[in-house]
Amino acid sequence: MPEVIDKQTIHALGADTRQEILKLLTKRPYTASELARILNKHVTTVTEHLSVLEKSGVVRKKDSTNKWVYYALTDKGERFFKPNFTWVLMLGVSLIAIVAGFHQVIFVQYQASIF
Repeated sequence: MPEVIDKQTIHALGADTRQEILKLLTKRPYTASELARILNKHVTTVTEHLSVLEKSGVVRKKDSTNKWVYYALTDKGERFFKPNFTWVLMLGVSLIAIVAGFHQVIFVQYQASIF
């Protein structure tokens, strides 16, 4: 069953900075200060953005053995960046059917032009 995107998630995805944060988190977990340095923003600004993303359920604080707090995408957050396998499969099958159909049409026209 498809997941419904709620109002809080839409709000969280609405800001450019939060979108940039999500894109960065697809690569690996980051701390707020690392994100602030990469995005050239103040760490408190990035922390506020992370808080909004965390409340919407697309980002979570990752458990760490040291004093740093790392942020990572949740399963919900990862689904925005990773295609659903069924869509990939359906697209692949559709493309094969289209190519086969064009091949069949061209072959039939070629056969008709010979006779």
